[in-house]
Amino acid sequence: MRAAAIIIKDNKILLMHRIKDGREYWVFPGGHVEDGETPEQAAIREIMEELTLKASNPKLAFNYQNGENEDPMFIVDVENKDPVLGGPEGERNSGNDFYEPVWIAFDNLKDLNLLPESAKEKLLKYFDEIS
Repeated sequence: MRAAAIIIKDNKILLMHRIKDGREYWVFPGGHVEDGETPEQAAIREIMEELTLKASNPKLAFNYQNGENEDPMFIVDVENKDPVLGGPEGERNSGNDFYEPVWIAFDNLKDLNLLPESAKEKLLKYFDEIS
């Protein structure tokens, strides 16, 4: 199972910009749930590892289809500072395996190659419902 996070600030969402093997796309911060960890704990840990941001207050926004799994997506609060790439992503970051945390305006989400597509569709629907 993979737990991912929705981090919102000033009508923007924090996403990870990726370029891998010449393919450009965007993903939600998050990662695999480790043994003995809840999905909420995994989302908070992954945000600290990937973005060096302290996260709190995870609330389930929706579950999305990720291959054969139904994975959770949480809305989280983060401390008010700029994200800095860290953890394994920071160590692997290179021209062939690029990572960059970026704030994206809600209005631009529909035009992004945001993966997985099932999460993008649910996110757009979620934002329509809360706005």
